Amino acid sequence: MMLLFYGCASSNSEHSKSIKDVIDLSKCNKPCWLGIEQGMTLEVDEVEKILRSYYGEQNVALNTGGLNPKNGFESIIWRINTKSDSIPQQYGGVTLNKDGRVDSIDVWFEEQWFTVGDLISLVGEPDLAVIINFNNYPAGSPCGVWKLHYPKLGLFVIIWQGDNTEKIEESDYISSIFFSKSWLANETAENESFDRLIDWNGYGDYGQYCAKVKTPSP
Repeated sequence: MMLLFYGCASSNSEHSKSIKDVIDLSKCNKPCWLGIEQGMTLEVDEVEKILRSYYGEQNVALNTGGLNPKNGFESIIWRINTKSDSIPQQYGGVTLNKDGRVDSIDVWFEEQWFTVGDLISLVGEPDLAVIINFNNYPAGSPCGVWKLHYPKLGLFVIIWQGDNTEKIEESDYISSIFFSKSWLANETAENESFDRLIDWNGYGDYGQYCAKVKTPSP
């Protein structure tokens, strides 16, 4: 449910924060954010302390309705609205269920900070991909939204493409990343949103697999 970006945080700043600060596999059994892993049992104040130590006291708040308004869910959310040399603008949240387990972690980056190459170097190649002509809007727009899926890790990312809308490249920037439960996925599937999942086949042109989101008949 949770956790976009454009314009790089300066890598020259001695206080510059790296994506490797927040996705550190040495701290978890599977990909996690600042050591917080889906399925962990944590108190709200523990999560707040972890997030505030990284993002700053003023940038973290408790949302008792949760990022998804489900009964009994709570989210500890963060938002970085100010440009700086140390950390990109972003927002996100860690959502806990009523039993105190981490249900999901969602992160949206508003500046270019995290590339597909970074992702693959951290967690390996994805299993599945899908390219979407998002809502077929505007009319005639190219397929420009990519998702890369890691079903066994409970991880997927979204890439908002620029000019190379049919290709996935190492330098493409990720706009959001979602940590949730692991799930089963067929090698090829089409869901009710007309997302067509295909096997990942390395960097390159996937334009032939564009999954147009169909509009209902009048």
